[in-house]
Amino acid sequence: MALLSDSIYKLTEDNCQGEHLNVDPNNTLCIHYLQVVDKCLERIRTAHVLEPFCESSNAIKSHIFRRDLRSLDKTSVDIMSLPQLQKQWCRDDNYVYSSIWANSRDVREALNIREELNEIEWVRCNETLHFHFDKEPVSYFHNVPSVVSYHRNLTDKNCRALVYSGDHDMVVPYMATMNWIESLNLLAVNDWRPWFVDEQVAGYTVKYSNHEYSLTYATVKGGGHTAPEYKPKECLRMLMRWLAKEAL
Repeated sequence: MALLSDSIYKLTEDNCQGEHLNVDPNNTLCIHYLQVVDKCLERIRTAHVLEPFCESSNAIKSHIFRRDLRSLDKTSVDIMSLPQLQKQWCRDDNYVYSSIWANSRDVREALNIREELNEIEWVRCNETLHFHFDKEPVSYFHNVPSVVSYHRNLTDKNCRALVYSGDHDMVVPYMATMNWIESLNLLAVNDWRPWFVDEQVAGYTVKYSNHEYSLTYATVKGGGHTAPEYKPKECLRMLMRWLAKEAL
């Protein structure tokens, strides 16, 4: 995506030798070039590299979260009456709206949420389950460090798999997914090719197999980390074709 120059990439790889997390503190060149990389990427939105990077304290968040969400009108919330963004649009603002919507009383009643749960705030993500790679795991949620071996065992079964990646995702880049698939030692039965929606390239796909097991891999052009969020029409077509056992 032209986020790094060839020179920065090569110098980082040569000096770090593939180790980017647990770096030897004596390897000053590696540390230096990792800092250069971080400087290039620090204001890139990793979930979708083309979208604006937004500070967590943007206008609408700071306005709403200075108050308890539960203090908002419990009977009805007019989204249009909420403070408008002072700067550029950020995707995270949509998530704030979803919190307001899900915590309103009329929505809770429509979903038949029990009254004794009214004081419990709905949150989009439970951040207590977030794993930080630079810390030791401290609770139940990090008990499977890798599922690669599990997937290798699945390749001996009679089953089908669909794996997809948004090609603008930097959280789990499509190249990392490709490396994982290649580690499964499957046979590619179709060449890399574009797949289409409404006669437009929606991404690229390749199919792998191992006896009764098959895996279809697809990229979603312009998609981010949660590809259906960014390209819902294309992802729905992809899924429907795969469920119907049709070629993408």
